[in-house]
Amino acid sequence: MHTRREDQRHQRNRLREQRSSPLRERPSRRQERQDDSYPDHIRLNSNVGSDLWWHILAYWFPKSQGFRIEHEWNFEGRMQRPATLAVLLGQDPIAVVDLRREIQEDAQPGHPERVKAIVRKDMNRLFDEVSIWSGQPALCVISALGHRWNAIIRPTDMTSETAKNSLGYDWYGEWDDDVRSEKSYRSLGSYLKVLRIARKCLAPGHHAGNADLDPVVRT
Repeated sequence: MHTRREDQRHQRNRLREQRSSPLRERPSRRQERQDDSYPDHIRLNSNVGSDLWWHILAYWFPKSQGFRIEHEWNFEGRMQRPATLAVLLGQDPIAVVDLRREIQEDAQPGHPERVKAIVRKDMNRLFDEVSIWSGQPALCVISALGHRWNAIIRPTDMTSETAKNSLGYDWYGEWDDDVRSEKSYRSLGSYLKVLRIARKCLAPGHHAGNADLDPVVRT
């Protein structure tokens, strides 16, 4: 007949065995999900269209925090052509994506630098068109050429011309990396956090939305 002390000793031995067994060890946070990469539905997504970029935007700007994402967004029909995707907070755009084909398949095959210059010019125009109606302190414009990306974040009280004069060359990304890569996860993620920091600089009482549709006065 087992004594109570023997039962307690057996229980302690079983607990010790469970803790030492590799099958019983609790996985680390990195083992549960890699901290330096997107979840599989993004990382393994082979789509080069708006589906992939929608998931990426939804990852960094979740609906639970008040953001919403719209396809083919054209503010009141006032833009020369719509943005492929837009992240909105209330009625204010906080980030827009212009999605195009890979560089070598674009309008001028064999001249990637010329194509990049054309795309930057279009992205400057897109920034100027969108930022004037945004009540947010900063706007991100992402140029997506297939899986590769380039981006700018500028104060919305600037035009592209004043940004060029005061900030210099402010493009980040240069269409060098696959947006699904670990490197892009870290770099684009850090870059987009700037928008969250900028939001904290809003004056108390700011209302997210432009009910009167008056553009922001810019210098």
